[in-house]
Amino acid sequence: HSLIVDIGAGTTDLCLVRGYYPTAQDQISFPKAGNFIDEMLLKGIQRRYPDIKLTRVTVTQLKEKHSYLSEEIKPVNVKVYVDGRPRQVDFGEIIREACDALVPDILAGIKELLARCDSDSVECILKNIIVTGGGSDIRGICERLQKALREDGYDVATTRKPADYKRLVSRGALKVAENVRDDQWQVPF
Repeated sequence: HSLIVDIGAGTTDLCLVRGYYPTAQDQISFPKAGNFIDEMLLKGIQRRYPDIKLTRVTVTQLKEKHSYLSEEIKPVNVKVYVDGRPRQVDFGEIIREACDALVPDILAGIKELLARCDSDSVECILKNIIVTGGGSDIRGICERLQKALREDGYDVATTRKPADYKRLVSRGALKVAENVRDDQWQVPF
């Protein structure tokens, strides 16, 4: 019994896993994830520093290297070039705000799936919320989600990130593939 929160590039996918193949009712997906954070970060930089021109690749690299969620703003000093001259700029607050913009939708999805559970399994699922995907690399995301859930009355909510989620995802995909009937495969045309 667990609730998986998979934060990818284009979508965030939430799924209840309760001992059988998840149904459509056990899953929620929304189009806010890593690319959404990139957009929020780029807009924040353009708003605060209109003279700085960064490519989307550079913005994505900033996010991947420095993304975090915490109550206090952490300095993220980065050397950029403005009009050909080097300049140190602190992107810490903008990065935190961009990452935080994803949190309300994830919390809403978790709460919606928990509301679909029978009363007997909720506590077990609450104790096993697993955050995975590239977005799980945002420092502090598990703590932020757990704290918000507990403050909202989900008293035993526990979120964690697997030590090696990529290996676990590949093993899980292989396990499913080994057990799928031939008629369940989708054939691209």
